[in-house]
Amino acid sequence: MRDHRPTLHRLTPWLLALACAAVLSACGETGGQQPPPEDEIPNGTLVVAVTGLPSDAPANVAVSGPSAFAETIDASETFVGLTPGQYSVSATTVSYEGIEYAASVSGSPATVTDGGTATATVSFTATSTDPGDLVVTITGLPVGVDADVDVSGPAGFSESLAASQTFTDVDPGTYTVTASNVSDGDDVYAPTVSSSPATVPAGGSVTVTVTYTFLDPTAFGTLQVDIVGLPEGTAADVTVTGFGFEQQLTQSTTLTLLTPGNYEVAGANVFADGLDHATIITGSPALVLPDATTTVTVLYQPFVPIDGDALTNPGLHALFRNTSPNPVSVAGLLFNAANPIDTKGIQLHNEVADPANPNDFIAFELIFGQSDTRRINIALECGREREGGGSIIRARLLVAGTFNSLGSVNCNADRNFTLDSANGRDYIVEIAAGH
Repeated sequence: MRDHRPTLHRLTPWLLALACAAVLSACGETGGQQPPPEDEIPNGTLVVAVTGLPSDAPANVAVSGPSAFAETIDASETFVGLTPGQYSVSATTVSYEGIEYAASVSGSPATVTDGGTATATVSFTATSTDPGDLVVTITGLPVGVDADVDVSGPAGFSESLAASQTFTDVDPGTYTVTASNVSDGDDVYAPTVSSSPATVPAGGSVTVTVTYTFLDPTAFGTLQVDIVGLPEGTAADVTVTGFGFEQQLTQSTTLTLLTPGNYEVAGANVFADGLDHATIITGSPALVLPDATTTVTVLYQPFVPIDGDALTNPGLHALFRNTSPNPVSVAGLLFNAANPIDTKGIQLHNEVADPANPNDFIAFELIFGQSDTRRINIALECGREREGGGSIIRARLLVAGTFNSLGSVNCNADRNFTLDSANGRDYIVEIAAGH
């Protein structure tokens, strides 16, 4: 449930709440402040019911209405504290596990009245669940040498292959193809699998290719290990092993004259700038082929460890950079106070200069925790509006380094954002003068 009622703070001009999706960030009374009269608070409710999708399939539903209200949701949601008026609900087709689900909306536009509840329903229906075909093509082996290929998929599907094969009339969904080395006497052939996992569409076909390559022991290959994500000057802790070979790496390195075959790349955590950095490795184990270069990427990503003090799923940790000349204080504990913090949300308030001072702003980084929670809600509540209209301040979500804005939140509004975990620390929340 999302509460869109503005709270008028008489003692502090603004308050910001930041919370992970799993946490309700509702702002109540703070600092002894008195709430505004009930008749000044918008009190409409809109229920958006989403039905017909598999439990883990996200919808794409847009809700818009008065006072520039705009939200995108991926499941059923209840909005409270809405300004009375007409609210539009729309949805797009969802593709999930090879099946397309068409959306139909009833009850839109929905009329929200003060103190009343309106309902709009988004119903999804599968357009087709017809079986499809999975084609597995195997190449590169001498005549008479069997491949070693396994295929798995929905409803317990499991098959082993020695040669190319087409599976007809299989259930739509995602199929995984894996392959192992095979020998022909002393000759070893290593596989490369392309397009796996593969999604078989309803009534359609998809192809996965397994290519075997002879590992010529008289030839050499190259392994490029790219290490990114650590603060400048920080040494990585990466190990490459294979065929009696072992080497420690502290930075990006090109390894040459390697015997063809599979190499493992592993990384240990590194502590830098007050944070642990863990690795996300793409491309390992790496198949080094004769006269070719194989690349593995090691991404170091800072994280807040689960230290046992969180009662719910930890998501993000805030590192503050207090650039405001006015004091900043926490107005609500949406997390517990242990250090390090398994942060579930933060609520703070501060005064800003008026007229606007460009040097008066608050900014903090978002650090990912050890969880899959990647959706946040930013709510900004202001004690007064700018003379002549407009938002006296605004909160922006920025991509660090580029400072590209992913969107902003004006006074007495809130907005949901979905973050890409691959970017690690690269998000900044800034609260500054509005426009």
